[in-house]
Amino acid sequence: MTSAIDIFARAFNRMHRIDNPPVEGVCDFCSGPISAGDRVATYVNEADLGGYAQPYPGTKLYAHRTYCEECNRHHIIYPHEGTSELLLEATVQKDGTHTDWVLRESSPDDHGEPWDGHRAFGFVFGALFDGLAARAALREWTVGHEDVVDMIRLGGIDLREVFDENGAVIAPEEKQQRIQQQVLDHLTGVGLESHDDAFDRLQDEDRPGAFTCPECGAEAAYWAGVEHDPDCSSGPDDE
Repeated sequence: MTSAIDIFARAFNRMHRIDNPPVEGVCDFCSGPISAGDRVATYVNEADLGGYAQPYPGTKLYAHRTYCEECNRHHIIYPHEGTSELLLEATVQKDGTHTDWVLRESSPDDHGEPWDGHRAFGFVFGALFDGLAARAALREWTVGHEDVVDMIRLGGIDLREVFDENGAVIAPEEKQQRIQQQVLDHLTGVGLESHDDAFDRLQDEDRPGAFTCPECGAEAAYWAGVEHDPDCSSGPDDE
């Protein structure tokens, strides 16, 4: 029986096959190079926040982001309740297709927090969403929930500065202005950096913990990874 991943892989490969190999691409997080033979991760979900794209033929899925071997993404950073999400692994071929697909992580639609992608984007970037989504569509790109998450984190911002534990967008106006300035500074500066400089900076300095418990201070790089202190009220129930 053909699996859902097999159906998606065939549709993906039909749309990514190129006539003049070798293929060259860049990572959607660190902008590092992606070449044939690399083992990459691709973030896939059922929603296009931009509203311009159609899912891959024969599926309900959109492939939003691809991460290089150096980033080595293994987790969906901030799952969105209400959207089924997958992180798939595959090997890039010379003709642009991908082979040997496997599942790294999945998040069903009843998992995560019910945060609003459009509102979160507007909180961090101001009134830029529709324009950026339209420009992405012109390049046949899509906008997914993890796109918004990555852009926030690339600005050096802990996601808990933007969301509370129910997924609601928070922070007073003065913090919103500071966050927007941080993102603007990052977007201005990142274009002047080489890949190595940008990756080293994200890895060693500005890559935020993403989630920090306000009660016990436990940190993690992705939503489900926080290991709270035993007496923390935000920790998982033992029952």
